[in-house]
Amino acid sequence: IVHSGVCLLTSREWTTPDGRLRTLDFLKERGFNTVHFTCFAKRQQQEKAKKAIAQAKELGLDLVLWVGEDEEFPSDELAKSLYDTNILSLMVLDEPDLRLPGEKAREYLNHKRALFPYTPVKMNNGVKGVAKGYASLATDIFMIDDYLTNAEGRSVYSIIGGVDTLVRARAGTPSWYFVVGTNDLHYRQPAFAEQTVQCWGTICSGGS
Repeated sequence: IVHSGVCLLTSREWTTPDGRLRTLDFLKERGFNTVHFTCFAKRQQQEKAKKAIAQAKELGLDLVLWVGEDEEFPSDELAKSLYDTNILSLMVLDEPDLRLPGEKAREYLNHKRALFPYTPVKMNNGVKGVAKGYASLATDIFMIDDYLTNAEGRSVYSIIGGVDTLVRARAGTPSWYFVVGTNDLHYRQPAFAEQTVQCWGTICSGGS
């Protein structure tokens, strides 16, 4: 399991008049070295995202860039406009098993590989998609996310078990487990203690 010091950002978090993202400074001060940065495909976000990527580069932070889809601003155009030397990988599909046939997902991944032949591209697999072998799990970096708070009655132990899911599904493949802290879409936020146990439990299970 690879990568550490990861935090999901959204373009809603711009908080300074000059467009500086305070969250990046906060993460750098606290020892993070990699940031999972989200830029959904809206033209008005492009310049802000460029500033954030430049700021991260200035701070010595590497980025995993998640580019969203939009008819107005296709992700090919967006990813090319934002790409820089501190981009470690590109997340190009988010849980496509919920909306796309597997063959379409594979075609899309191959399309992105051709555009960025020296940068890994990945899709975020849902846990159910992994169980079904969705799109042959064909992604340069194998990724899942799971949420303690996406349904009532979930245990921290069930989240930590995601590490085992990754290893069983594609042993020996570079993997990214997006262990989620907060998400405003869900029925509650995890407690601080739950987030701490998720983090250390994942590390004890073989994550880094």
